[in-house]
Amino acid sequence: MANKLSDEEIAEMADDIDNLYGLHHAHRRTAGALETALLAVLDTLEDKFPGMREIVVADMREAAEKQRSFMRMQQETNPACDISEDDIEEELDTLEELIFKLERRMITE
Repeated sequence: MANKLSDEEIAEMADDIDNLYGLHHAHRRTAGALETALLAVLDTLEDKFPGMREIVVADMREAAEKQRSFMRMQQETNPACDISEDDIEEELDTLEELIFKLERRMITE
């Protein structure tokens, strides 16, 4: 039979969960700020060097495909590796979303 946790252990777990929740929100805020900064930098580059956004998007797509290929190679060649197709897509989802935002800006301009 499992041992019951003491009130102190429960309070410690609650603090840990609260800290993780805070870290998660801090990470999301930081990622959002970095995304905003990247979009602003690319807008500035596009103003100075027309066509730059297309080059950056193409490079980002290439980087995403390389990462996807690498993860699939790991999946196939390393039996100890526990990477599923869902893991691969989840890993690249944020990058694909950013690429989509850049492409959408190209269409609206």
